[in-house]
Amino acid sequence: LASVCYLLFAAGLALVFGTTDMNRMIFDFPPAGTGALLVLPLLVVFFTALCVVMMVPVWRSPDCTVWQRIRYSYVVVVFCLLALVLWYWNLIGWRY
Repeated sequence: LASVCYLLFAAGLALVFGTTDMNRMIFDFPPAGTGALLVLPLLVVFFTALCVVMMVPVWRSPDCTVWQRIRYSYVVVVFCLLALVLWYWNLIGWRY
């Protein structure tokens, strides 16, 4: 679900900024739809935290191989880094 939220956020940004007239954006910033779009990074942070919590059962499960555990951990680290990028650019919440 975290990856879906990341993809929807990127597609939403492309849609909002792609359909907005750049000359009007200077005077009417932020463009319409940006406030609704900023809900997705909040969901991203929630699902990323859920992925971090789910690492414990994944590493304790006898059904997972070492490769599957390392791959899951890698994906969680990438999600955390992407959430840090969103936080750095003030895209988590409505701080624009």
